[in-house]
Amino acid sequence: MDMTNRNLAIFFVVFVAAIFGLGALLLRAPDDRGVSDRDGAETADVKVTNPQINSTIISPLLVSGEARGTWFFEASFPVRVEDANGDQLGIGIAEALSNWMTTSTVPFRGVISFTSPPTTTAGFLIFEKDNPSGLPENADEFAAPVTIAPAVDNFN
Repeated sequence: MDMTNRNLAIFFVVFVAAIFGLGALLLRAPDDRGVSDRDGAETADVKVTNPQINSTIISPLLVSGEARGTWFFEASFPVRVEDANGDQLGIGIAEALSNWMTTSTVPFRGVISFTSPPTTTAGFLIFEKDNPSGLPENADEFAAPVTIAPAVDNFN
């Protein structure tokens, strides 16, 4: 095999491996998002008190719970509502209710406005560790399963 064919074969193998790897990342199941094995209500870093896990949510949504101080930056962190496909429906900010500059848990509260789908759908409430550095090793999130209520038409 001459050098050109050998290089082409190596390129092809690497290309196919990259495509399969990317496909595996994109097609991962929505349940593989860090939901607790017990009841989905908490991890070591986040405990959700409202809404209840697997409950039906409507917009605007009050979220509350506790998170480690390391999840906050400038006393807040983002919270998103996503459908089961990972499409973002809305985003809000959870704000610390006490001193957040600690490694202990800190109570938080926030309100998220989101677009409701036309029919009831499975989704996730995503609590995202604020990561001002942008470094992947500092990123973390917790996904709590919810059911998203359909939009209500009040104009009939």
